[in-house]
Amino acid sequence: MVPPLEDGGYLSPEAELDALVTAFPDVGFILDSDGKYVQVLSSPDSEELLYDDPEALLGERIEDAFDDRKAERIMSNVERALETGEVRTFEYALDVGDGERWFEGRVAPVGGEAYDHVVYVARDVTARRRRERELARQRGYMQAMLDSLDDLFYALDRDGNLVDWNRTVETVTGYEGEELAGCGVTELFEGDATERLATFVAEVFEQGSARRVTEVQPRSGGPIPYEFVAALFDDPDGEDLVVGVGRDVSERREREEQVRVFGRVLRHNMRNKMTVVDGTAEFLERRDPAGVGGDAAAAERIRSAARDLMQLTEKAHDATEVLLREHRRGAVDVDAVVAGVVEEFGVRAGETTVSYDGDDDATARAIPAIEQAVEELVENAVQHGGESSGASSVRVAVDADGDTVTVLVSDDGPGLPDHEANIVTERREISPVFHASGMGLWLVRWIVRRSRGEVDIVERGPDGTTIEIALPRTDRDAGDGGPTGQSSP
Repeated sequence: MVPPLEDGGYLSPEAELDALVTAFPDVGFILDSDGKYVQVLSSPDSEELLYDDPEALLGERIEDAFDDRKAERIMSNVERALETGEVRTFEYALDVGDGERWFEGRVAPVGGEAYDHVVYVARDVTARRRRERELARQRGYMQAMLDSLDDLFYALDRDGNLVDWNRTVETVTGYEGEELAGCGVTELFEGDATERLATFVAEVFEQGSARRVTEVQPRSGGPIPYEFVAALFDDPDGEDLVVGVGRDVSERREREEQVRVFGRVLRHNMRNKMTVVDGTAEFLERRDPAGVGGDAAAAERIRSAARDLMQLTEKAHDATEVLLREHRRGAVDVDAVVAGVVEEFGVRAGETTVSYDGDDDATARAIPAIEQAVEELVENAVQHGGESSGASSVRVAVDADGDTVTVLVSDDGPGLPDHEANIVTERREISPVFHASGMGLWLVRWIVRRSRGEVDIVERGPDGTTIEIALPRTDRDAGDGGPTGQSSP
């Protein structure tokens, strides 16, 4: 029922209809039960959506204006609306002169007790269809990309149920897509993994992200160690999800075990052989107690070489353990770390003086092993700084400037040898005859690289060497910067 105007009067039905049609962004028609155009409802702005002149359409039938397929679809909706008295909605494509357009058709019955006409409104939904097509294309592209991964991709709701996944999940678990829909992640695997994965999901919702290595038991075959990494997808208009990947780390674990086994066997055998070497050197010394026959001097050379080789073995072992350990970059108080290293070497440096100039605002993002990198540089400076003169000095400084925290270690020794300088500057490839005496510098380089920093020689000459570590600066309360190495179970 049309309400009266403010003054109590009414507009004529013709005036009301004309105003509505003029403001109407769509095109409309009144059709009889046979599909004949009785009236065309279009404004000057919406007439461009018509496939023919409005006057030419009057008296024509739907089958005259459309091909058989479209005409049959439209008439089936007209007939259904007249039979049920309900509004019918459908979509179709039409060439209206400037290219293909998509329309949403709405058919509503009109009339008295027995419906004999319908109002048919066609709304241009081309832009929406294009958006939907583009979203579908992007979805297909993303799904193809995810299906190409060897890693598991998954999205879980708060209850741990699968919302989305890639083909690898189906391959690894042995379940088909229909079986996975709505399936809980704890139902996919057997044994202790179910409880650990449930805890993992809860941790993501609580902390925003999580990383965990756990062995999962698929439907068939033996257990597989997987590293699961996930973050919280915060959807303001929907349900928050856990989104992440799972990577099979079987080969990585096996390689790490191989490296550790070979390292420990080498270390054990080296110690045993060095015991034999040391015993042989002692035998030579006893043969020449006065030190005049040359055996004592030879024994000392043997012992010196054995000590160097054993030290190299221990250094290689330490480096291996550091590099195989889990590494997460986070906020490191560089000033406190370096001050502690300097204090330690100040006690055991002998005649060498170790001084420190700090900066209490020097907090950087690095891995915890950065302390060992500083220890290696200070130890190297203490050992080699006084080679040309009995006493020496080592100067250590920390400075925070702009976006960078720098650590400078300087000595007054004869200068860094070329083969060790090349380790820091990376200006030469490793050759089969490359010196191994710079193992500590290799470790420094690897640790700094994993901290996303840089190491360089800023001064090198006969009067000493200065090596600089540059690290990205951060706030003291900055959070975890993410892992850069192995994660433990």
